[in-house]
Amino acid sequence: MGLNFADAAGFDVNNQFLEYEIPFLYGGTGVKPEVESELVRKIEEQKTICGGFVKNFALPITGLMIHIEDYAAAHPGIMKDCVDVCIEESHQATKADPSGTAIKMSQHFGLMGAGNCPFDGKDVGADFRAKTGKYKGKFDMIRDREKQLAMGVAEEHLGGHGWHQYTLKAHSNKGIAVIESFGRELATDFFTVNNPCLKGYNVSGDFWFNQSITSNNNRTLNIDIKQDAEGNFILLHDINGRQPYVDGVMQKGLPMIVNAIRSRERGRAYFERDLVSVA
Repeated sequence: MGLNFADAAGFDVNNQFLEYEIPFLYGGTGVKPEVESELVRKIEEQKTICGGFVKNFALPITGLMIHIEDYAAAHPGIMKDCVDVCIEESHQATKADPSGTAIKMSQHFGLMGAGNCPFDGKDVGADFRAKTGKYKGKFDMIRDREKQLAMGVAEEHLGGHGWHQYTLKAHSNKGIAVIESFGRELATDFFTVNNPCLKGYNVSGDFWFNQSITSNNNRTLNIDIKQDAEGNFILLHDINGRQPYVDGVMQKGLPMIVNAIRSRERGRAYFERDLVSVA
């Protein structure tokens, strides 16, 4: 079994796994969709191995993304002309590209019709990848040490963290109702102790706009929904260090591929939805 957590520059190793018929698990980011899709096509056509493609092994974050993706698919355009979105993400200075998680979430909000959305289902422009820090003034990519310290990132996590904030701003009574409906659905269906993605995490909250998920091991992962002083809806998810990713690989990622090998699965590619469904 092959394991590959390299960035896009190391993606071709997965083609070598296929050539030598070695099942593999890939966890890198920054790969062009068409490059990944071509390898998936080869796996499905050749039917010699199985391969896993997971961009985020932090189970609560991956589960949250899937949940919002499904909500967006069920409510396309619901935020159109009544809600704007503002996105900030902070990672270690060595991460040159914008957060793939933030881009994907932006696309979900774009499908819901949120205004000011930088990536409304379209590819990321090359101009943004040139480390400008911002994309059309709508997406703030923070890599500056002093800014990160001011945000509250602990110094020991400057070299490895992923902080994300999505602010939804209503500009009509309809927008307020849409945001409340979205927030209540999250609080009821995702922020629950019965959610398998949150197994081992602390879930708390009293109102739909005051919910929290925290890890037991020194707050290495946090997810919060709240309102700010201006009444805007804020969704945050923060990861400090690497432990949540390691936990996801060990608890779900490796078993996913090992189970496929044991069952002699061939010609199948596994993704985030498969990861969160592993028993």
